[in-house]
Amino acid sequence: TTLNAVKALDYLTDLKTRHGINLVATNNSWGGGGYSQSLHDAIIRSAKQDILFIAAAGNATANNDTTASYPSNYNTTVGTSTQTAASYDSVIAVASITSTGAISSFSSYGATSVDIGAPGSSIVSSVPVSTYASYSGTSMATPHVTGAAALYASAQSGRVSAASIRLALLSSAVPTASLAGKTVTGGRLDVFEAIRRSSFLDLDRPVYGPTQTAGITLSSAAANLSPTVADTVTVTVSSTTETAPLSIVLTETAVNSGLFSGTVQLGSGAAAADSILQVAHGDVITSNYAALSLTDTATVDGVAPSIAGVSATPATVSAVISWSTSESATGKVRYGTSAGALNLVKSGSAAGTTQAISIGGLTPSTVWYYQVESTDAAGNVAASAIYSFTTNAPAPILFVDDDQGATYERFFNAALSAGSLSYDAWNVASAGVLPTSTDLKKYQTVIWNTGYDYSSTNAGLSAAE
Repeated sequence: TTLNAVKALDYLTDLKTRHGINLVATNNSWGGGGYSQSLHDAIIRSAKQDILFIAAAGNATANNDTTASYPSNYNTTVGTSTQTAASYDSVIAVASITSTGAISSFSSYGATSVDIGAPGSSIVSSVPVSTYASYSGTSMATPHVTGAAALYASAQSGRVSAASIRLALLSSAVPTASLAGKTVTGGRLDVFEAIRRSSFLDLDRPVYGPTQTAGITLSSAAANLSPTVADTVTVTVSSTTETAPLSIVLTETAVNSGLFSGTVQLGSGAAAADSILQVAHGDVITSNYAALSLTDTATVDGVAPSIAGVSATPATVSAVISWSTSESATGKVRYGTSAGALNLVKSGSAAGTTQAISIGGLTPSTVWYYQVESTDAAGNVAASAIYSFTTNAPAPILFVDDDQGATYERFFNAALSAGSLSYDAWNVASAGVLPTSTDLKKYQTVIWNTGYDYSSTNAGLSAAE
C-alpha cells in the first residue's frame, strides 16, 4: 500500500539521519496507483538527506510525459503544501533495454520524465531455494542504476552528494538510438564511464597501524593525458608527526583508465628526509592532489584493544568463550589440552566490542586451556592470559547433528526434552569435525541424524538402499 511505502521510505531516511547508516539510494522496482502527496512528501524528505529515489518507469509501453506513472514521475524540485522542494531532483526514472540496445517492447518511456535506460530484458536473478530464473521488466533495469549509484559513492568513500551521483550517472550515459527522444539522456547506463569521469582521492583505509602500508587511489580524467601510455601523477602525504609533505608518484592502473594508484610506507620514528611517512598514535594522515584540490584523511591507531571479562561456559563436548574489548575488534580463541600447546584455533565471525565464540569437538570431563586474541581495525593485536575450564561429564545419550546446517534437530531435541532424557548434542557443522569412536564410546546411546544426505542416488546409493 502507499501507506506502507511511506513508512518504508521514512524508515530508511531515519536510518541515515539518526543511526548514521550511509544510505545513498533506494531501489523502487514497483509502481501503480495515482499521485500521493504523502508519498511525494516522503520522497522529498529522503532527498533532503541525500538519498536518491531510483524508480522503474513502468511496463505499460506508455509515454509517461502524457500519462504519469508513479512513483517514477515524482519530482522533488516541486514541493507540496506540507513539504518544501528539495534543491535537486532525487528521482531517477529507468527504462528497460534489451541486450542489443533496443528499448524493450514493454518499457514505458518519456522524453522529459524518464531519465535513462538500463538492461531489463531476460535478466538472470536469484530465486528461492538456491537457484536462478530469467525475468524481464523495468523492475529488473532499475537495480542496475541503483547499484551504479552505490558503486559510485563507494569509489569516493561516501563523500559525494546525491545530486553529484545523479549528475555523474546521467551525464555519462552512452547515446543509444532506441532511447533518443524517449529518455532525458537519450542513452543507457555506463558505470565504467561514470567512475572514470569522476574525480576523487582515496586512502584505502580509514585507520592505519603505525607501520602499515597506505594505499592511495586517484581518479582523474584530466590527468589521463595519453590514450596509449600509462600516465603518472604526483600527490603529497603528510602526518601530524611529519608535517613536511612527501611526494608520492601514482601510476595509471591501465592505459586510458584515468585511475591511478600507489603506496606510502608508514613508520613509527621521528620525521626524516626519506620515503617513509613517520606517524604516531592519534596522528591524522592527509593526502592531497593540488591540481584538483582533492584531499583525503585517515587516522593512526598504535594501541591494541584492552581485553576484559574473559569467561568460559563449558558443556560436554563444546564451550562458549566470551570477552569484551575497549574498541571494535575481531576475535580469536586458541585452545588445547595443554597450556603450552594451544594448537587449535577458532575465529569469530564479525568485529565488535563483545565476542562469544563457540568451540566444539571437545572431549568430556577434560581440562582445556585457552587464550583469546583481539585485533582492531589498524591491525593491533592484544592477547589475554591463559585460562582453563573443564568440560562436563557425558550424558547417557549423544545426539549427533550431521545434516550440515539444516534445522531438523529441533524435532529430536523436543522429543528428548519431552521425555526428560539427559543428552549431549554434537553439531558437526559447528564443531567442524565428526565425533571419533573414542567420543562415541563414552555414551550408552548415540542418535545420529544424517538428514537426507545419503538418500539420493547421487550419493552412490540406490533408492532401495
